[in-house]
Amino acid sequence: MNEGPVAAVVKGGLADQIYHVGFMWAFYLVPAALWLACIRLAEPNTWARVILAGALVGWSIEGAMVPAVYEAPPFSYIWTSVAWHAFVDVLFGLVLLPMCLSREGTRRSYVLWVLSVVLLWPLWSTWTWVDGPSAMLTPEEFLIMALWVLGLLGVGLAAYSWGVGAATDMPRGVAWTLAFPSLALFALNAIPYWLFALPLVALIAVTIWALGKRSGDPMLAGGISTKRLVGMLGLLAFAVPIYGALFLAQVSPEPELMLGVVLILGTLGFVWALWRGFTHH
Repeated sequence: MNEGPVAAVVKGGLADQIYHVGFMWAFYLVPAALWLACIRLAEPNTWARVILAGALVGWSIEGAMVPAVYEAPPFSYIWTSVAWHAFVDVLFGLVLLPMCLSREGTRRSYVLWVLSVVLLWPLWSTWTWVDGPSAMLTPEEFLIMALWVLGLLGVGLAAYSWGVGAATDMPRGVAWTLAFPSLALFALNAIPYWLFALPLVALIAVTIWALGKRSGDPMLAGGISTKRLVGMLGLLAFAVPIYGALFLAQVSPEPELMLGVVLILGTLGFVWALWRGFTHH
């Protein structure tokens, strides 16, 4: 949740919270359908293939749902579609997080899950401070946001586990039907920006071509551990005081630094994924 939606959710009444959460849920249904289609059609069962399929989902978010991908090309071809959504939304949210919460998860993944909640979440949440003092979450508002996120996470992971299972066995025609809304909206948004859309279409084509090759080792699969998911509520007892200390001390990483790190790592990761797709099969 970025700073805008977070402020709308935690600083409004219950009706506003339900409206904004519902709006975000509806907004991401089209990219989510594309991801399920990718599971069937592209088989993202390696790290490289997850990143490449995640890039397609990112272009769906920033090119099909909104035309943000054309704001500052060629930079906007990568940010935020690839360097943000492919890694934060897909790689972390749809792959690493379920792995950490998996019943088959290793002790190492469990430690990663604990550190993410207790240390990284409070630190990352200072991102909401970029809009000035009025947008800064108090510790109480951080708790409200965290409870909303955990509630959505529980529902979302339950639906996702069912969706992934269904996607692996669905007919290819159904998968293409799920992908169609993203393709249609992308085409409609591209018409006014056709000159800038042509290089992006070429980049998408290269990505799909790279997805056509197999690479790497199989990804870990497994059901979500209810115990680990519920355990996140207990970890908030540590995460909220850490955020409170950051809030009182007004200490946070520079937003430009965080964005720079994500941009560099995301771009390098995407280039690596393309290389793996074309050289390892």
